[in-house]
Amino acid sequence: MDILLSVSSILVLITVSLAFVTANIAYRLFFSPISNVPGPRLAALTYLYEFYYDGLSHGRYLWKIQELHEKYGSIVRVNPREVHINDASFYDLIYAGGPHHPRNKIRWMAFHDQSTFDTFDADTHRARRTAMAASFSKQAIRNAEFLISETIDKLRERMARLSGTEQVMNIKELYSGLTMDIIAQYWFGESMDNLEQEKFGKEFLDVFHEMPQSHPIGRMFPWLFDLIQQIPFRVLATIDPKLAPMAEYEGKITGQLTDVLTKTQPRGLRTIFHELRDSKQLADSEKTLARFKAEATIFLGAGTETTAAALTTITYHVTANPDIRKKLISELKTHERSSLVELEALPYLNGVIQEGIRLSFGVPGRLPRIAPKEELQYGGFRLPPGTVVSSSSYLLHTNEAIFPDPHAFQPERWLGDRTKMGKHFVPFSRGARMCIGINLAHAELFLTVARVFSGFDFILHETGEEDVVVRHDFFVGMPRLDSKGVRVKIRARGLD
Repeated sequence: MDILLSVSSILVLITVSLAFVTANIAYRLFFSPISNVPGPRLAALTYLYEFYYDGLSHGRYLWKIQELHEKYGSIVRVNPREVHINDASFYDLIYAGGPHHPRNKIRWMAFHDQSTFDTFDADTHRARRTAMAASFSKQAIRNAEFLISETIDKLRERMARLSGTEQVMNIKELYSGLTMDIIAQYWFGESMDNLEQEKFGKEFLDVFHEMPQSHPIGRMFPWLFDLIQQIPFRVLATIDPKLAPMAEYEGKITGQLTDVLTKTQPRGLRTIFHELRDSKQLADSEKTLARFKAEATIFLGAGTETTAAALTTITYHVTANPDIRKKLISELKTHERSSLVELEALPYLNGVIQEGIRLSFGVPGRLPRIAPKEELQYGGFRLPPGTVVSSSSYLLHTNEAIFPDPHAFQPERWLGDRTKMGKHFVPFSRGARMCIGINLAHAELFLTVARVFSGFDFILHETGEEDVVVRHDFFVGMPRLDSKGVRVKIRARGLD
C-alpha cells in the first residue's frame, strides 16, 4: 500500500510539473502580451537561447541581436520577457524619466540594489541620485580640475621615465591606473597611488578587468552573484589568491567609510561620502556602510574601465593614422596646459574624443528598462506596463545611415552639423538614469588626451586594430579574448 501511495505521489508530481511546463510554454509562445513581437521562437520560449550566445559564446548575444534586427526589423523579442528596439527615435522614450515617465531597472545581475546604479525602483533611484548630483555637476568637476591635472602630471612623469627605454607597455594599464587614481581621489579624497607603483596597480586592476567577464553568468543566475557578494573578499582570497588586492581594498575602504559614518575623520577633509552622509535627500536607512561600499565599488570599477577603454581606443587610432596624429598635434601646439573649458572649444580634439567614445561604446549592450505604469507603443506593437524594453549603444553607433563607414575612426565626421549624429550618440545612455559620471569622464578624456599627445609619441608594437575593436559584451565592451592589448613604446617630444 505504501509503495502504491509513493508511486501515485510521484505520478501526481510529474503530471503537475508537466502541466506547469506546458502552461508556461503556451503562455510564452501564444498568450504573453509580447507574443506577437517578431523574433526566434526559441528566444521567446527560453532564456537558454540568450545564455548560449552570452554565456557559452562569451558575450556575443549583442551581435546575434544585430542579425535578428536585420532579419525581423527594428523590434525583436530577445528573451521571454524582453523586446529590443533598434531605433534612435524611440531611445529617449525607453530611457525616459521623471515622475510622469518612471523607469525601473530589472533585477539583473543580482537581486540587491544597494548602489545608485543598481537601484531597481525609479523613486528610490531619484532620491539616491539627487543626493550626489551636485558632486558631479559641470561646476563641481571644474572645481576639481586641478586634482585631475595633478594626477595626469604623474602619468606624464612615469611616461617620461619610460621614454626611450624600449620597454613595451600595455597602454591600457597606464590609463586604467590613471582613471582609477582620479576616481579614488575624487570619491575618497585619497588616491589609490597606482601611478606610483611599478606595474601601475596591475594586480588590482586585473581583477576589475576580469570581473565583467562573469557578467553573462550573473544575468542568468543573479541569485548566485547575491550569494557570492555575501562572502567577504578576505575569505574569497583564500580560495583565489588573485582576489587578495580586493581584500586589501575592502579593508581600506571599510575603515575610511566607517570614519565618515561615525564622524571620526579629521575636519576639513570632505568627500562625496560626507555629502551623502549629510544629505537631507536620503533617509538614515540609506546611510549604511554596506550601501556606501556598494557605491564606491561600482563607481571605481565602471568609471575606471570605460574611460580607460576610450583613451586606449583614441591612442591606437591616433598613433596608427599619421594624418590624424598630425592634425591633433597641430591643434594642441599652444594648448598643452590649457584649461578644460579651453580644450572643450577645440574642434579637432572634440572630434577625436567623440570618435574614441563612439567606438569604445561605454556600455555597448542592452540596458533593460520597465515602464511600470505606462503602455508603450512601437510600430503597431503594444508594450503594456511591466514589459522589459531595451536598446543598445553599439547598434546605434554603428548605424551606416548615420555614421558612414561606421567602424572607421574619423574625427572629421564631427566637425560639421552634429544634430543627426547626436540623436544616435548614447555612450552614457539618456534620461533619469544617464551616467552620472559623464562630466568627470569628459574632463578626464579632454585633459588626458591634450596633455599626453602634447608631449609624447607612441610606436605600436605587435598591435593591430583588432586589439581595440569590441568583440565581446561583458557589460563593458572588450576586444578579442586573446588580445594582448595595445602595446606601445613611448617617446617624449619634450616636457615642461
